[in-house]
Amino acid sequence: MAECLLPVYLVIDESEPIEPTGWVDVMNNSFPEFHAIIASDPLVSDTIRLGLVAFSESAEELMALSNLADVVALPGLQARRGRKLAPVFELLEELIARDLERFEQNNKAGRSAVFVARPYVVLIVSGEPDDRDAWQPSLDQLLDKRNRFRPDIVALGLNDSCEEFVRQVGTIGAFLLTPGLTLHDAFDALLEIFRGHSWGYVSANGSPSISVVAGPDNSDGGVGIAVPVVGSAKTEIGSAESTNQGGHVTTEYATGENILPFYIVCDESGSMGPNGGIDAINAALPELHSTIASDPLVSDKCRIGLITFSDSAEELMSLTNLADVVAMPGMQPRGLTNYGSVFDLLKNVISRDIANLKGQGYKVYRPAVFFITDGEPTDVATWESSYRSLVDKNTNRHAPNIIAFGVDGADASTIGKVGTLGGFVSTNGVSPADSLREIIGSLTNTIFDSASSSTPQLVVPAAPAGTTAVPLEEV
Repeated sequence: MAECLLPVYLVIDESEPIEPTGWVDVMNNSFPEFHAIIASDPLVSDTIRLGLVAFSESAEELMALSNLADVVALPGLQARRGRKLAPVFELLEELIARDLERFEQNNKAGRSAVFVARPYVVLIVSGEPDDRDAWQPSLDQLLDKRNRFRPDIVALGLNDSCEEFVRQVGTIGAFLLTPGLTLHDAFDALLEIFRGHSWGYVSANGSPSISVVAGPDNSDGGVGIAVPVVGSAKTEIGSAESTNQGGHVTTEYATGENILPFYIVCDESGSMGPNGGIDAINAALPELHSTIASDPLVSDKCRIGLITFSDSAEELMSLTNLADVVAMPGMQPRGLTNYGSVFDLLKNVISRDIANLKGQGYKVYRPAVFFITDGEPTDVATWESSYRSLVDKNTNRHAPNIIAFGVDGADASTIGKVGTLGGFVSTNGVSPADSLREIIGSLTNTIFDSASSSTPQLVVPAAPAGTTAVPLEEV
């Protein structure tokens, strides 16, 4: 599977202490423990990238987004005068765009294959902001749905004066330090929030997935109390949903909502490099992501997975709501063209994903696979057995519908064998790169059209520009 990353921005109030031993001192003394807890867990440290921002009269990036296993020591805080939030939200918008565009560019260029989840911000504040009339527009701009890098925000207030502010700022969580506890207890609250959210993103297969925590435990010596969130108090947890209701968070599973799973399967063999195929796919996937993720009606009804194959098959991005993804992974040319490995992997992955979705209460429609290749299979004697095991509905109740696309050296008869609903090959004289750009565009339209109705139904595309339809083999 591609490397899965969760960007987390820890934003800390650096304004003058609110008691003789202030929050700044507490954090400076606690940073080594915080760093050690994250860095010592390889699964967590490999998945989470942490950035550190401090604010008072202005906002400052203390540490750029980093793997804490590569960091010797976290930078210290310094108490300052003033507490303004508009500079914080403006700086966050700039930093998040910078960081995630870098991931995206590396994926497009094939320098990495990173699946980046929607970032989230943990904001800690010790009082009401001084710029009461100025911070809201900056927050609105950061969270605007037109900002494809908009983060989720968890807000923690250190005293009662923060309640209204954290209520307005937290999009998936808003918490206050329990009255009577000290700022030393606030560090425990921070750890509980961080564990609940960040650790929740790291599932058993290592893929980030949205998780909502009810807040620091407030029973029997707990350190935090949840407050209702104003505005969007609902966020997706993989396929379950959590809603802030009356000061607590309840988890609700989908009740019969419709989901149509799509798997984009791409040939990553060595020949896809020189012919421009990999570059074309890497350049086109962000547009597919943008189109699907920007329409809630569509993104809520479909899940997208990305699988590549060469000598072996790899799940590059597990089945995901694209609204929770900010950067699609990139591909790199390598090896030969083993069809059997990808059909075997598809069978296992589809069975796992459908079981997960149904377990969360969804009504799941038959999956659709978009199969893209530029050549003939190198496992000539064995691939068809794996293929039949995947598509035989008598033995595999989760058998997918397959639409196959062939470019460059792909043989029309082979594409006709693989496709169950449609098969297309590039027209003579059309470059593989040009064909693939049109094919990815066609996939985008197919996904959009299929998921747009109240009841999802697979819309088989017409032949993309630069390709012609091939007859499917009767079985």
